[in-house]
Amino acid sequence: MIKKIICGIKNLRNWFPIIWQDRDWDFEFILIILREKLSNVLKHFDSLGEEHSNVEAIQTLRKVLTLLDKYDNISNHEDKRLIELRKKYGETIFSTKKTGLVHVTFANVKTEEDLKIAKKAHSELHEILEEEKNKALIDAFYLIGKYIQFWWD
Repeated sequence: MIKKIICGIKNLRNWFPIIWQDRDWDFEFILIILREKLSNVLKHFDSLGEEHSNVEAIQTLRKVLTLLDKYDNISNHEDKRLIELRKKYGETIFSTKKTGLVHVTFANVKTEEDLKIAKKAHSELHEILEEEKNKALIDAFYLIGKYIQFWWD
């Protein structure tokens, strides 16, 4: 009984900062909570050692966490390709015209021709990143759905 109380208090202490940030209107907090739970499970398995853990389960958990990290990196605009594009063209600058239309330019772009090239490069990369982000999430949830029941056996 005492061990359960101590474990519960530790859980409250560990989860409080994560739950504190949660907002009901933002679905990405579900992924933050899921990542934290799966990371904790992986740490538990690692603490048991290979002789007491399911090696395949550990590998699958690591794969899921990698996929969730990939999704997160793309969502937070931390993808290396996007960073390189920002270095080349500068930060994106949005301005609203009197007509209500949004004008997009980039800090390092000086000519109209360069602006067309920069917009095309950004558009193409964002399309690729959106596909990769969605694939990472779909693959992560596929693996979770397939293996979650076996991670605790």
